[in-house]
Amino acid sequence: MMKSEMIKILVISASAIVLQSCSYGAYVNETFTPLTEAVPTCEKQPEQVELYFDGEKTDFDYVKIGLIQIEGAINTQQAELIERFKKLAKSKCANAIIGIKKVYKTREQGLIGIDEKPEAYTSEVFYGIAVNKS
Repeated sequence: MMKSEMIKILVISASAIVLQSCSYGAYVNETFTPLTEAVPTCEKQPEQVELYFDGEKTDFDYVKIGLIQIEGAINTQQAELIERFKKLAKSKCANAIIGIKKVYKTREQGLIGIDEKPEAYTSEVFYGIAVNKS
């Protein structure tokens, strides 16, 4: 391959990377960590998910499914964040989340491949244990 052809390929590749630069931190981040080796599956997802915050009574039998966490994006409303938290639990066949805690986390958003300082913001974070109530 000639030197000019290699330079042309490098320039085209670099241009493609810059044009396809991705943003980061501008999305709601969902995390699920299973507490059993079996992957939760259900024929029908629960219709609703009950929320039990840290310190509330959980005087019912349940099976632990996994740890779940959701981090808001820069302008995510709390109601939307809670709905997405419940949706994540439903997708794992959970009908309740227990021990829920809310904290705040500093996140950043920006564009990959751009030499601008990322924007820092404070995000609400909810986490708890997804369970299946008996």
